[in-house]
Amino acid sequence: MSYKRSFWTTLVFLVGGLSLLASKAFADAVEQGLAQMPAPIKDRTRAMVQKGVPSEDAIPLIQAMIANRFQEEQILKAQAIVLEAQGRGLPTKPVINKAFEGMAKQVAPERTLQAMEAVSARYAFAFDQARSITKNAEQAGRLGNMLAESLAAGLKEQDASRVISQLQQKSPKLNHVWRWHGICRDLVFLPLSPPRSLRVHYPMGLARPALRACISL
Repeated sequence: MSYKRSFWTTLVFLVGGLSLLASKAFADAVEQGLAQMPAPIKDRTRAMVQKGVPSEDAIPLIQAMIANRFQEEQILKAQAIVLEAQGRGLPTKPVINKAFEGMAKQVAPERTLQAMEAVSARYAFAFDQARSITKNAEQAGRLGNMLAESLAAGLKEQDASRVISQLQQKSPKLNHVWRWHGICRDLVFLPLSPPRSLRVHYPMGLARPALRACISL
């Protein structure tokens, strides 16, 4: 009995020690990368990392914003947008990439923040739609990403909802849809006719017919 108690005590200490080391490691990374930042920014950066945003995304984002003369409240707002996306189970990379894109184009900070919010809203809509037809996280993620990319390419939300409604009616064929995901993606973004096997007329450069082709597979 004492052996078992000793084993579990040791295990608890080991787990606690490893957790403490991991926490200290990312805390040190934030401190080193953002040493001159105000405490609220560093605290929120730590919160981002704790919630699952990679430190290699969170820290360079703040460094770039400082280099591009974002104000403290603007940086905190950008972090809040990323944290909200993370909390909703959405991919944060597209939101962060939009921020870098805006800064690379020297877009005004407020407009960059608006663009980040627009990307987050687009993915929220897409993932809500995807999760309405499947509880499988991988499938929902793949469909959510495809819908978000299609919305960015010009697909209207009402058309996306119509596509999802049709997919719900064809749910037994979902696995077949995933297998053709690469073709569907290419149809959305490339001005090419679909393979003859799809037997769907695809007007040049339109996203909506591409998704209709997907659900017909």
